[in-house]
Amino acid sequence: MNHTAATNNTASIAWLGLDAHSKNCVLGHLDDQGRELKWWKFPIQPQQLIQHLQAIPATDKRLMLEESNLARWLGQLLKPPVKQLVVAFSPDNESGFKRVVMLEHKQGYSLGFLTREFTVERGNGPEPLVAVYVPTNHLYLGDVVICRRESAFFPDLSVEEGIRVFLTGGMTLPAQIADKSTDNVTGRS
Repeated sequence: MNHTAATNNTASIAWLGLDAHSKNCVLGHLDDQGRELKWWKFPIQPQQLIQHLQAIPATDKRLMLEESNLARWLGQLLKPPVKQLVVAFSPDNESGFKRVVMLEHKQGYSLGFLTREFTVERGNGPEPLVAVYVPTNHLYLGDVVICRRESAFFPDLSVEEGIRVFLTGGMTLPAQIADKSTDNVTGRS
């Protein structure tokens, strides 16, 4: 467990991703620019998880993990050594993915996840915007795209189905997708 080789800047933010399963887990460490510094695979034992997190030389540790049967246990276990814990794939979670979103651009469409709806006031009344997380590598790396709400297309895919689309390289996309854009996050028209 050589964490000092990963980074020597102890003042930076440690962006961490945890993929936990019943027997093993993978912990990934990214720098402030989103570059992978290191990753570790080890048995999912409480003491090993805590030791790995404590050994990462950063004062600000932020961990993202998938919603799963282990999420509540992991959240309670890992909260002390981690500054911010995000369970990303739970639509019920205030900080999680809300819906699947498609954004149209010059090259075609991008698939992503709605993380927040908000408004901006620029003198012409409130302008409704959305923040969309567009994964670029695995699910832990990606870009946040902010656009007008009317530019977003909300396909009839659940968050879980959207995650499956990314994990299979698009192979699980249905043959036809319906537009659910009239609904907002809470399902109201």
